[in-house]
Amino acid sequence: MIYLIDDKKNRQEKDYGWTSEKFKTYKQYVTTIYDLGELEVKRQDVFKDENTILYHESFLDISGISAEAEDRRRKLDNFAQKHPSFQLVFFSGSKSSRIINENVAHMPVSVVYENLEVYLEKSSKEDKDLRYLAFGKNPDIEDDLLEKLNNSLNAIENEPAIINNGNCLFIPTYDNNIQNPIDKTDEANFLDEETETDINITKFISNELSNQKYDNVFIPLCYGSSLSDYNGLCLATHIRCTPNANQLSRIFIYGFVGIDYLIHDEYFNILKTKNVHLVPFSKKAFEGYASKKYTPLKPEELPCEMSKLKLSVPNNYEDNHSIINEWQLNSGLIHLV
Repeated sequence: MIYLIDDKKNRQEKDYGWTSEKFKTYKQYVTTIYDLGELEVKRQDVFKDENTILYHESFLDISGISAEAEDRRRKLDNFAQKHPSFQLVFFSGSKSSRIINENVAHMPVSVVYENLEVYLEKSSKEDKDLRYLAFGKNPDIEDDLLEKLNNSLNAIENEPAIINNGNCLFIPTYDNNIQNPIDKTDEANFLDEETETDINITKFISNELSNQKYDNVFIPLCYGSSLSDYNGLCLATHIRCTPNANQLSRIFIYGFVGIDYLIHDEYFNILKTKNVHLVPFSKKAFEGYASKKYTPLKPEELPCEMSKLKLSVPNNYEDNHSIINEWQLNSGLIHLV
C-alpha cells in the first residue's frame, strides 16, 4: 500500500488536480492521511514492509503539533533504514532536486503530484520503482543525459576559450565533472548538494555573487544529484530575482542538451528574458556567444523581464519556499502572471 501523508489538501486539489474523487479511483493502491489522528489510527498498517510512504516535510508544521509530527517522521526514517523493502519519500516545496538513495528519496512537491498517477499505474502492476515517481514516464532519462554529458566532455576542444568582452565568472558543478574552459576567469566555490534547495541557492548567491561585479556569469545547466532537474534554470532565475552585485549581468547557462529537453521545466521562461542564454558546452560556443554585442540590462527593465517568467503564486503560500516568494519579498511585486 502507498500512504500519502500531507495536510495540505487544498494544494492537492487546486495546484495539482488531486481531488477526493480522483484519489478514490486509486483507493486500492493509495491511502491519504491529513492529520496526526489519522496517522496514529493507521500506524500499524503504515509501518509494514513493502509499503511506500510519501511524507510532506512540513506535515502539520504549526505550533504545538510540529514536534509530534517530526517524531513520526523520524520513526518512519528509522524504519526505512532497517527495512529495505519499505520505501520512504520525503517531499517539499523547498526542494529543487530529486534524490533517490536506495529505498529513501527526496523530491520537490510538484514532482510527486505530477508523477503520482504514473507511479500508481506502475504500482498496480507490481512495479514500484521510485524512478517512476521521480521522472514520470521516462525513468531512464538520467542514463540518457549521462551519455550526452560524457560525449560533450570527450568532444571539448584542447585550447582554452578566450573571452575579451568583459570579465567573467565561471560556476562549476559540485562534483567538478565539468572543468573551467575559459582562460583568465574567476571561479566560484563549488556548488554542492546543499545548494539544491531554494533557501541554500539564496545563500550561495549571497556568498559568491554579492561582492564582485562580473559582466558575464557562466552557470551549469545540470549541477544537482539528478541531471534532469536542470537546476541551472532555477539558479539563473534566483540570480535575477535576488538583489546581488550580478543581478543584471549577462548569464550563460552551459549544458549539453537543447531547448527541446527544457521546454516543460518550471523555470524555462528565464531563457526568454534579456541577456540570459543557453550555451553548448563548447569553448567556441563560449567565445562566440560572449563576444556578441549586447545592450546591458537596466534596473528599471527588471520587473518587465521578470514578468515573463509566469511564476504563479501557490494556493498554500505560507508553505511554499519558491522563488516567486523571494521575488515578491525583494521587489514588492504582487502579480507576475
